[in-house]
Amino acid sequence: IKLGNTLIIKDIDIYNKKISTFIKVMKKYFNFKIKINSYFVNRNQKGLNIHFDMHDVLALQLEGRKSWRIYQSKKDVDLSLNIELNLHLLNKKKYQEFCLKKGEAIFIPKGQWHDTFTTNKNSLHCAIGFYPEQMSDLINKKYKNLLYENIYKLREIK
Repeated sequence: IKLGNTLIIKDIDIYNKKISTFIKVMKKYFNFKIKINSYFVNRNQKGLNIHFDMHDVLALQLEGRKSWRIYQSKKDVDLSLNIELNLHLLNKKKYQEFCLKKGEAIFIPKGQWHDTFTTNKNSLHCAIGFYPEQMSDLINKKYKNLLYENIYKLREIK
């Protein structure tokens, strides 16, 4: 961490009962998968490199401050491709920059290029990832159910 790395704790709800309860309530309310990770970065350090997430994120600043840069894209990223194959769409010269303070939050839609860096204070934020089911997920579930039903029917015929 002292060398400028980001400490990431995935699925922090496993380790904290209050956070676990919060996530369970959110999952029940939204009726889809939700994950929560935490990110700690020492002061005056870069967070993660420029990237986009494949899911919507609500970032909550818990301690310190973190500066965010939200970049413009020449067009929407292709979420079926990885970050490297979308880099040609990124416009590094056009971005909005702002600083989140303790208690503030930002919503980052999936496919939105962004990066972070800390100010003169250490930073701790958590990121709540939202994973609603896509139409393809629903179709795949229905297809699998039909497939299994037909397998059982074929077994009964024999």
